[in-house]
Amino acid sequence: MPVLKLLSQLPLSVLYVLSDCLYVLVYHIWRFRRQLSLSNLRNSFPDKSATELDLIARQAYRNACNMIAEVLKGAVIGEQELRERVRIVNAEALTRFTQAGQTVILLASHHCNWEWLLLAGCLEPGVRVDAVYKPLRVAIMDRFFLEMRSRFGGNPISIKGFQSAILRHRGTARVLALVADQTPPWNEKKRWTRFLNQDTAFFVGAD
Repeated sequence: MPVLKLLSQLPLSVLYVLSDCLYVLVYHIWRFRRQLSLSNLRNSFPDKSATELDLIARQAYRNACNMIAEVLKGAVIGEQELRERVRIVNAEALTRFTQAGQTVILLASHHCNWEWLLLAGCLEPGVRVDAVYKPLRVAIMDRFFLEMRSRFGGNPISIKGFQSAILRHRGTARVLALVADQTPPWNEKKRWTRFLNQDTAFFVGAD
């Protein structure tokens, strides 16, 4: 935890340099899941050349590593800087319902920076965000994420206690944020469809 907080104090430009070094290590040296990624890309985009697919893979890995830098910065980023980097358009579409006493379910995906989306959403007047999350196995990392996600008034709720939390606060209007585009566990109900030329399972919890 102290190491993570120390790193978060570095300028974002420096963190990006470090994350680019991490990208070289993960993609070019370790080759972490590289063949699996390229195989999925070939299935998804059969019309693209090997060179194009490799470029997409490299960009995706680099973007994922840059996300690590941004997540670290999320622990200390100021309100003004966050507003400059993330802008919520049409936030009144949410507050129109919450001010009328209705709860809103906000569905997002692991696209762009979903952690900064939560932080920026909490800065909007009249918006209280309860974000559902899966606890991390490493306790020190789990604590770091909980503190970061709570900085501007966010309320992270463990998926294990989600249903009871809904029932406990059913009379309070708020925004429930769900990022549920991961692969569902094998023993859970799921919806299958063709997505990017492949049979793909989706969670059914949102509906």
